[in-house]
Amino acid sequence: ISYQGKKPELNAAVATSNDGAVIVAPRAAYKVAIIGAGMSGLACALQLLCEAKDQGMELEVTVYEARNRIGGRVLSDNSTFVDGTTGAKIVVDLGAQFIHGTEDNNPLVQLT
Repeated sequence: ISYQGKKPELNAAVATSNDGAVIVAPRAAYKVAIIGAGMSGLACALQLLCEAKDQGMELEVTVYEARNRIGGRVLSDNSTFVDGTTGAKIVVDLGAQFIHGTEDNNPLVQLT
């Protein structure tokens, strides 16, 4: 592992053979685990995959989520409420319904 500035870089795998010789081989592929499939976890996975592609690296990213859905706090309910006049479903945001800091180049603003 080498450390250059603020960006750690894994550049080799180290192992020992049966006769005790140290073997150093360049890493061809990396595996990353991300805990949580909310906005941060999904954005992290996307950023890592984009960086790996730009650098020509092989990267396997696995995102683990405890719930039976992705999105973290972001959740819209369209099954609880119905308009009494038209019968149309009413969508209600139950989670992160506000985006703050739109004047400070918030990356979430671009997604809305």
